[in-house]
Amino acid sequence: MAKQMVKERKDITGLNCIKKASGKAIVDDKGIKDLRKEYMENMMNEENEWTIRYRLRLRKDQQIASGLLK
Repeated sequence: MAKQMVKERKDITGLNCIKKASGKAIVDDKGIKDLRKEYMENMMNEENEWTIRYRLRLRKDQQIASGLLK
């Protein structure tokens, strides 16, 4: 019973495989790392509603500061 409790509390330290969008399975550590990196770069560079509103507000604040807009 103690062995089962220890086994259930172990953390997952890595993945055995991951699938790309094309459906191809990646099984090596470097491939998984590269795929995660690519995914995060796409997420960080993606234009979304929040960044558009932020840029518009920033532009408006700059115009107010320069005296072009009241």
